[in-house]
This record gives sequence, C-alpha cells and structure tokens, in this order.
Amino acid sequence: MTNDDKSGSGGASGKNRGEDLVGDGDETVGWSNAGPIRTIITGKGRPLSVFLLLVALVVLLGTGDLLTPWRNMGFDIQQRLHPRQAENLPVMIVEIDEKALQAYGQWPWPRTMVANLIQAITFRGALVVGLDLLFPEPDRLSLNQIAEDRDDLSDEVRNILRTVRSNDEILAGVVGRVPVVLGRAALTGDEAEVWKKASKPMPPTDLQDPSLLNVLPKADAVVTNLPVLEGNAIGLGVLNGEPDSDGIVRRVPLAMNIDGEPHAGMILEVLRVGLGSPDLMFLGQEGRVSGVRIGPTDFPTDPDARVTPYFTESLDARFVSAADVLSGRVDSILFKNRLVLVGVTGIGVVDKRATPVSPLVHGVEIQAQVLENLLYGTRLIRPAWAIWAEAALMLVLGGLVIWLMPIVKPWIPVALFVVVGGAAAVASHLAFRFGQLQLDPILPSVLSTVILLSMLGVMIAEIDRRRRTLRATLQTERIGAARIAGELQAARDIQMGILPDVSALPGVPAGIDIAAFLESAKEVGGDLYDAFMVDEKRLFFLVGDVTGKGVPASLFMALSKAMSKSAALRGPGVAMNAIIEMANDEISRENPADLFVTMFAGVIDGETGHVEFCNAGHEDPHIVSADGTVRVLECDGGPPLCVFEGFPYPKETLTLAPGETLVITTDGVTEARNTTGGFYGHDRLEVGLGRMVGEADLNAGLGTLVRDVRTFEDGADPTDDLTLMAIRFKGA
Repeated sequence: MTNDDKSGSGGASGKNRGEDLVGDGDETVGWSNAGPIRTIITGKGRPLSVFLLLVALVVLLGTGDLLTPWRNMGFDIQQRLHPRQAENLPVMIVEIDEKALQAYGQWPWPRTMVANLIQAITFRGALVVGLDLLFPEPDRLSLNQIAEDRDDLSDEVRNILRTVRSNDEILAGVVGRVPVVLGRAALTGDEAEVWKKASKPMPPTDLQDPSLLNVLPKADAVVTNLPVLEGNAIGLGVLNGEPDSDGIVRRVPLAMNIDGEPHAGMILEVLRVGLGSPDLMFLGQEGRVSGVRIGPTDFPTDPDARVTPYFTESLDARFVSAADVLSGRVDSILFKNRLVLVGVTGIGVVDKRATPVSPLVHGVEIQAQVLENLLYGTRLIRPAWAIWAEAALMLVLGGLVIWLMPIVKPWIPVALFVVVGGAAAVASHLAFRFGQLQLDPILPSVLSTVILLSMLGVMIAEIDRRRRTLRATLQTERIGAARIAGELQAARDIQMGILPDVSALPGVPAGIDIAAFLESAKEVGGDLYDAFMVDEKRLFFLVGDVTGKGVPASLFMALSKAMSKSAALRGPGVAMNAIIEMANDEISRENPADLFVTMFAGVIDGETGHVEFCNAGHEDPHIVSADGTVRVLECDGGPPLCVFEGFPYPKETLTLAPGETLVITTDGVTEARNTTGGFYGHDRLEVGLGRMVGEADLNAGLGTLVRDVRTFEDGADPTDDLTLMAIRFKGA
C-alpha cells in the first residue's frame, strides 16, 4: 500500500490558495508582460525564430543517423502505399514447407534427399541453386554413420555398411556437378572462436580499393559447411544480415568483413554464378562503395555496400513446394533461365522478418527480392544531395514564416507554409514512384513547424500584451508561500505517483504476496521502492533511502528509481550484482550534488522462493517465519550507491520457506523518535514484525506496524521518511 490518501489535492490546491490571495480583481498583469516574454518578442519574434531555424538546421545536418528512424517512418509509408509490382519473377524459391515435411519426413532430411532436390531443380533449367541451408555436421542418417552408432549390428553387416558412400559424399557429388551456392552464417563474440579457422571463400571477393573493407558489416567468423561440400561448391555466400533496431529489414548488406577478409553474401554469389562470372569486385574508393562488378555488368549499391530493396508484398507465385519438385508435379521448364533459392519455411517462424510492406516474410524471400532489385535496377536510392534538398526546404518554409508573419495577415504565411510543404510532399512522392528516390519532406516540415508556432506565439503574446494593463501589486511573500505550498504538494503527488501500486502488479505469481508503504517526513522525501516482474516467474524489488530530505532528495530519488529499473530491465539473465553495479555507475554519473543512496534490491522466484539480492549500505532486512519468529538477514553488502563508482557489489542468495516473509525497512522506522527523544529501535521493530502473522494480509500487517510507530512518536514530528516492504512466499 502507499500513503496516497494523505497526498491532498496536489498542485490544484496550491493554485486555489494563490487565487484566494489575489482575489477576483481584473487581470491587469498578463504573462505577455513577463521579462522573458518581452525579450522574446523583441524584433517581432524574428531573432528568436532565426535562432530556432539555425538550431533546426544543425539538428537536420549534424545528427547523422540519429534521425534515420524518423525518416524511415515516411519511407515505409511510401512503400506500403505503392509496393513494387513484380511483373516477372527471375528468382524462384523452392520451399521445404509443411507439405514437403508431411510427404518426406521431418527436417533435417537425409542429404541424399537434398541431393535429389537439387538435381530435380537443375533438371528443370535452373541457372544456379542457392541453398539457404547449413550443413556444418555429418549426416547421421548415412549408412556408414549408422554402422558406427548401432551396437546391435553384426560385424558382417557393419563392414558392409562402412563401404557405402556417405550421404554427404553423395550430396557433394551433386554439388560438384551442378551450379550450387552454399550458405555460411556469420558469427561474432565467443561463439565465433571455434570457427575462425574456416577456409576463405572461393573465389575470393575482390575490392577495387582496400579502404572499402572498413565499410562492410563486421563479423569474427563464419559457420561453414562440411569441407567435402564446400570443396565442390561453385560459390559460398554469407546468409545473415541484421534488421534495423525496430526489427524491420530495410537495408541488406551484400558482403561482410569476416575477420579482416571480404566475404560476398549469398545474394551476390547466386548472381555471380547465374551470370556465369568467375569473380566479382566491389567498386569505389576512399571508403565509399559505388557498386559491384560481376563480369561485364556493374550493379550500383549504397556507399556502405548495402542495398535498400524496393519490396513487393509476399507473393505465393515465388514459391514452389519441394514436395512438388521431388514428385515431378511441376513443369519440366519451370526454372528455366531462373535463379533458384532453397529454404526451409515449414518449421514455424525461425527465419521470418518484417519488411516495410509485409509484417512477416521468410528470410529467403527477402534474398529473392534483393536479387530482383539488382537484376531490374529497382533498388531505392537515397541520393547524397537529399539532405541538402531537405535543408533547403526547411530554410524556405522557415524563411517565409519569419519574413511574412510580422507584415501580413497571419493566414497568408500559414497558407503559403501549407502549400509549399504540400508541394514538397507531392514532389517527394513522385520522385519515389518514378525514380525510386527516398526524399523526406516530413522532418524538414516538422522542424519548420516549430518556427511557425514560435512566430504565432509571439503574435499572440503581442496581442495579449497590448490589451493588458498592469495588475494590482500583490503581497509577494504570501503569493510566494502559496505557490511554493502548491508546488510542493504537486511534487508530492508526482513523487507518490511514480511509486507502483504493488497490490495491483500484473503477472505476480500466485506464490508471492507483496505489500509496501511509504510516507515522507516532509512534503517530498528521498525514500523509494519499486517492484515489477522481470519474467513470468521472477519479481524484482528494491527499497532505497537517499541521503537528506526535501526536494533535492526527492529529485535524486526519482533519478535513482529510474536508473535502477533501467539497469534491471537491461536484458534477461543479468546477475543481481551486475544490475546494482550498472545502477551505481549510471546514478553516479548524474550526481553533481554528491548525494548517495542506500539500497536493498533483489529478485525472488515465485515458484521456489529463491532470492538473489544485493545490499548497498542499507538496513539489514528481517525474515518473519510463519510462527512469528523474527530473525535478521545479515548481509555482506557494500557501500551505498554513488560512494565508490565501479565498486564490485557481492551477490547474495537465500531461499524463503513457505510462509516466510522478507521485510525491508528504511532507518525511518528504527530511528523514529518520541517527544522525550527516545528511539523506536530494533527491538520494538522485531516485536511489531512478529505480530504481522496474526493479521489478515500483508497490507494489514504493515498498517499495524506503521500505527505502532506513530503511536510511539506520540505526536512528535517525523524525523525521517518511513518506508516498509514485505514479500511473503506462500509456496509453489
């Protein structure tokens, strides 16, 4: 529970008290006569608007890729409104779908089945077969492998099976006879170590200028296929490319920097083999890629060796079931003079991505669409001059407003603003439809709107200033006191509002009860608590106490709570001590007043009662048994947060038995004082905790303990904030 019922009416009450002091007289002193406003409207608002326009120009030109997500929203809308229309399909996809799995068994198939599929595809005229598959380990379904795995075979049978060619050798023979490109998967980090000795791609990917290597996406190694397969393949291409931060694939890399070596992607290798070229080369210089040369043909790319595909919707016509190919139910010339990709689509959403046009697309279809974009020259282009054109648009819009607003009727510059902005939107749309150009009129228009609003605001202020006269002088002290009281009450409402209602936390396991109470000694204080689920069964909780009281402590309390929650939600599997250390480092960086905060934080498993916790200079909590026995949880802990940046806090653990309750308090409980100067103390606290088991629930138990503290104080003003949290494990 929280003490929200004592928070009053917030800032509204402060405002009413101020209005009572002012009375109902005429408003003769308006906001438009305030000193800052008078300064702003000097020169009819033009100096301010020119300054804002220059700031907007710096934001537009100087923030690099930071504004890309905002631009992407407009670019995505263009593709959704007018997706690319595929008149011809030079790339087909043979999918190992549910139909194929039902007909020929679960994946992975025997490599002999894959070999049969490749032969069936090439028999029907495919120029090249690109496998969106990996074969890093031997086929366990090979007869010679079965001879090694089965203990119930006779020596005679075992020896016969050992002489049979392995499935991998059969597949390798097919790969060596027909044009097949095998895929590799890029890896980074520790998992890449075991693959760093993988053979280099053959043929190698050439660079016109060595500096081009630095613009390729980097990886440490690749997962390779069996040497017997890669040794026979005509091409090897990297399969994976990361989507944007929002999970949407907008740009696709055509090659990667694998441990200092350029490695073409599957897309380029399929294109190279399909065009009959023995090699390929990335063109460009001084770290900017202009395109890739395959045989006599140059394919333009973005400067970072990526392509921005112009997507179609997902098309069923691109797909052919492997079951139909293997059974011979497809036309004998279905794949004639076409590039064919083979991928698995029938085992869920393992390789599904979103595009600006479709919410879920198989990764192999994205590769097919990139190939179509390269073959037909339909990729989207963000020209180098686009940013300058957008800056010019913003200057025109802002300049019109700054020039015209003070000298003509307001509707005229507003109308011109709308007309010019609308014309720019139409022009950018036409450039997209007919030139595949990505030009963004939205962001310059939004930034220019700030200029428009500032000029309108100045005009309103000037009108208001002209119609107002001086207001009657009020008693400064009384007005100030009323305002401060209202602001402090509003601050208290805000502070209490950011604390969670733990009785209504979503997703709390049935095996956990939790209650909390916080009451500040002043209008606002420095105590804090938080609780939230980090996954389906684990509850994160914390109780903290900022040094000092009042507004500075309350502001630091809000910062500490936000930073701690951010650290706890950084990702699954983060250790408790790592969370506290991240919170310590981040709060310390935002602590110019050199405050510090004690904190007890932990995570409890709702099924087992297991608790991982860290104590950063906080009061040791108590454990209350089901029979009312109370004991102190003695912690190793460390110093309060912000005392030592980078301190290695120890992670500690305990397991609550069913019926046990973990109670965390701040020193506002034990240091509560009565009128004679006596302290409430630890002994009274333990007695009060022991009585909790007799209450109907944890909220009632905490309420009884709080009333006992207030009774002890006997009307004395609280000396510190009072915070308690109780977590009871009821059992799985």
